[in-house]
Amino acid sequence: MIKVKQVSRITYHVSRVTLLLSTKFRLIVLFTLLILPACGAMNPRYQTNNQVRLAVYEYERKVRGPADDLVIDFQRDEPRIKFDGQNDNGGRTVWLYRAGAKEFFALRPPDSTYLYIQNIEYADNYRTATVKVFRGDGHGFKGRQLTLKLGNDGHWAVTTDVEIEPPASP
Repeated sequence: MIKVKQVSRITYHVSRVTLLLSTKFRLIVLFTLLILPACGAMNPRYQTNNQVRLAVYEYERKVRGPADDLVIDFQRDEPRIKFDGQNDNGGRTVWLYRAGAKEFFALRPPDSTYLYIQNIEYADNYRTATVKVFRGDGHGFKGRQLTLKLGNDGHWAVTTDVEIEPPASP
């Protein structure tokens, strides 16, 4: 027969283990909730940004041809993806913070071409996007403003393509 003293010890140890597990579980949940936004996994805009960038990239390649480098303006907490065909010409993809743009473009080789996809602006509950893109090399660049719409099939498509006056630098 189990004595009352032994039962109370067992109960005490079980309750301590339960408390310890629940504390660890709470810490894991809290950690997960803090990390996911930092990865861009919970922000709908960041999930949509790469879909829009891919549509812009495919459109630009089809309409104006490939570029050596693909330069993408992005936020530090956004996930990065690889687009099909982006390195076909031996080029590279540069994920560029806006603060580093001036230095990056100043150090580029003059004979290397680039496509620079800038920040994306959304309207209509993330069903319309506007993005500025710049194509250039060491001798100059041209800018365009593209408007994209999200189709019923879930794919983004360019609906408007307008040349813009270039700023002092991309």
